Amino acid sequence: MFKKDVSVRNEAPLSGSRYRALRQKLATTYARMSSADWETLLPPKSTMFVEKTTVHHVVVYRIERNPVFFDVNGHGDVVLPTVYTLWMFPEMLPRIVVPPAVYSHLLSGADVMLPGVLHGSDLQGATIGDARAVYVAGNDAAIAVGTILLDDRGIQAAAGRGKCLRTCHVYGDGLWRHGDRSVPNDGFVSDAVAPLTTAVEEEPDIVEAFNDMLLDVDDTVAPDEPEAETVDMIEDMKSALEAAARHALTGLDNGSLPVSLADIQQLILDRDDRLDVKQTPYRTWDMLFKAFARRGLMKCKDVRGEPSIVSINHQHQDLKTTVDDEPEDVDNGDDAGELENAIDEALLRALATRVTAGDLPLTASALTEHMRACWTGAGDLQIKSSRYKTFPKLFKAFAKRGLIKVKDQKSSLAITSVNASHPDIVRFTASSSQEANAAPARRQQRRDDLSKIRVVTMFEPTKRIRFLFGAAPSRNLVTMGDARGRLMRYLDEEGLRDDGGQARLNPVLADALWHGVADAECPSVVPMKTLFEHFERQLTMHTAIDLGDGVQPKFKKGQPPTIEVLVERAGSNRLRTRVKNLEPFGIDPGDMARSGQKLFATSTTVKPVAGKASPAASEVLIQGRVDKEVCAYLKDVLRVPANLVTVVRKDVKS
Repeated sequence: MFKKDVSVRNEAPLSGSRYRALRQKLATTYARMSSADWETLLPPKSTMFVEKTTVHHVVVYRIERNPVFFDVNGHGDVVLPTVYTLWMFPEMLPRIVVPPAVYSHLLSGADVMLPGVLHGSDLQGATIGDARAVYVAGNDAAIAVGTILLDDRGIQAAAGRGKCLRTCHVYGDGLWRHGDRSVPNDGFVSDAVAPLTTAVEEEPDIVEAFNDMLLDVDDTVAPDEPEAETVDMIEDMKSALEAAARHALTGLDNGSLPVSLADIQQLILDRDDRLDVKQTPYRTWDMLFKAFARRGLMKCKDVRGEPSIVSINHQHQDLKTTVDDEPEDVDNGDDAGELENAIDEALLRALATRVTAGDLPLTASALTEHMRACWTGAGDLQIKSSRYKTFPKLFKAFAKRGLIKVKDQKSSLAITSVNASHPDIVRFTASSSQEANAAPARRQQRRDDLSKIRVVTMFEPTKRIRFLFGAAPSRNLVTMGDARGRLMRYLDEEGLRDDGGQARLNPVLADALWHGVADAECPSVVPMKTLFEHFERQLTMHTAIDLGDGVQPKFKKGQPPTIEVLVERAGSNRLRTRVKNLEPFGIDPGDMARSGQKLFATSTTVKPVAGKASPAASEVLIQGRVDKEVCAYLKDVLRVPANLVTVVRKDVKS
């Protein structure tokens, strides 16, 4: 929890009443301490400072130089003593005894594992959340403090494996360094804690078992995250998460890079939203991506302040296995046939209604956005679950049918032309108007299937760089990956890129990206990073809300709209909740009002939004403060992402 130094956001002395209340609460929690002990530790006339830190909302309580207690989550429900306090009062907490070799693992952020618990530990009658102090065998000064993760029954069921104690604070961490950095005895050195008695011997079997348990998590453990219930569940979740991550990487070509790690994370969750990185040894997405980078599957660096993937090693054995080891034909019965039909329909619909001549050549990553917008099948768009397995195989199948022409480009297959006169494509072109009329029913079906609303982001090139996009229409929207690919192709065709990660500027490119800069100040050679930064300034962002109903979303310049949930006073003692801007998300205000009457047990009305030019814009008025309930309903029932809901509390306390 305190791997880094403690940074204090706010510090203030604790008032007398709050000091007495805290002391009374601590005396009740830690009943082993006598009244005399509390008089020594927290004298009535002493001044205690409360420090709000930047570490996981932790609040630190300090007297003079040293922190004496800390609030684990800032809510006041788990207040633990520091090692400085435990050194003064060794009997304050029951003990867990571990071998000396375990200390280095705890300092690295690991929790206490059951294989590392020695005889003499006090776990009898323990309940989840109870505080325990951790001691090295043979040394009577505590090295750590934490909370119990398993009760008596859980410890028996674990059969000596898994986690026992969540480590919250350990000697040598940032919280210890926040004090005077004193040590209780000679056994405490800079990077180890040794027993003071020579009678204590290491138990090699226990230490080895502890190390085996930490083999995969020692570098990645995040002690403040919840644990997985069993080792088998951890391994299953880890395997599924890694497979989904490899699949996401194989679907990207280097021409669409860089791609932010946040986008990759979303691709993984789109594939299977049941995946939970917290239930794996990685614990965080950052650790998962770092592990992939260390194994050589990809390279990452900051791009415009955002961690991004800049290259993917498609020749890596793990990625080749992901693609090549799949069987060519898999008979999954009727479900597989329905999935393939839905994929075929989505691609045909995209080719007929969304892809223009200016978009070509079109890579898999760029085509995915078009297909998702046209997707009408059950669940999510998953090529891997079909007999196609990969986009290249899907492209080749459509090429054999004469629908498209494909070509290898930079180690990936791209669509170079579309046969617009093919009967299958003509059929979808002719039915596009009919599809628009059927959108409401299909939107309701998607709502019934709990499909998640998402934001689609595209970019419009300005006039200065439109020459890179050929004979495209004036309002040609492209993905960021496709736009970057156009620039890269131009550099390659003009011979402007070198192997040192730099690009030369010809007069056309210099005038487009460095417009208004004097010729003497305009560079002739620039790093690729700088070139991309100037290029992206010439792209105007457009966003749309994709309801997943197969109808092409309408793009508008700027950030996406949000649903506004406003809590305001309707009188001196009455509150009401207003919900606006539901229509762009395919939500009928009348339906929302009728559902709200039952769900929130209050009266609701619908009225036009004041000042809106469109008469169709309405808002829902709900009596009472139900902003949290409305947000939960939008997220869990209507599947509106939380980041697309804005809550405003007007003259109301949070």
